[in-house]
Amino acid sequence: AVLIVLDTMGVPLAPLFASAGIAGVALGFGAQSIVRDTLSGFFILPITVVAVKSSLLADEAMRRMTALGHRQILLPLCDRPAPFAAGLKDSVKNGLERVGVTYVPSYHTPESPYQRPEVIWRMLESAFKRKPPTAIIVLDWKEFVTVSCFLSHLGLRIPDDISVVLLNEQMEAEWFVPKLACFRFPVGKIALALAHWAEGKESARNPKPMSADFDAGDSLAPPP
Repeated sequence: AVLIVLDTMGVPLAPLFASAGIAGVALGFGAQSIVRDTLSGFFILPITVVAVKSSLLADEAMRRMTALGHRQILLPLCDRPAPFAAGLKDSVKNGLERVGVTYVPSYHTPESPYQRPEVIWRMLESAFKRKPPTAIIVLDWKEFVTVSCFLSHLGLRIPDDISVVLLNEQMEAEWFVPKLACFRFPVGKIALALAHWAEGKESARNPKPMSADFDAGDSLAPPP
């Protein structure tokens, strides 16, 4: 069997496979518990795991944001498994500490076991009461929708007043103006990895973590 995992969590695979013309290889959200169990060692299957790691994307987003001068950076974590969230927290923490900023988990990476619009809204309200962020990293489109509504409620404009990066590639994001900074999944590399596996060139038990290509868009700017 061959299993493709986009960091195992929270990434809709259907648009990726549809755009790549890949048939017969898919992972639905109902199968994610199987992936987690497999990766946690509950049982071992002879599978190839081709993974795009969200923590690598967060590393890149943090490098670009801090290079522009951002220090008050927010990455909300809603209903994310502990190992997944831990990798993203490390990315934010390391990115801030590289520029001499103390990482405050409750501010920079607020967490909730629930993923609802009102949950993210409350996270944003809390952060803006403490110290208004100048940049926000969001994991998927539906979270971005709430972030965008909140910023509009405050009369803030992207990127004039606040910068945003989407750690994902979703067709809906193409409709947003200004064009969102986001990541493009390496479809070619994934296909090549699968071809190597099929030809017996790769171990069936060797995970293949990958990053993705950054698309700068028009939603990143220096802090106001």
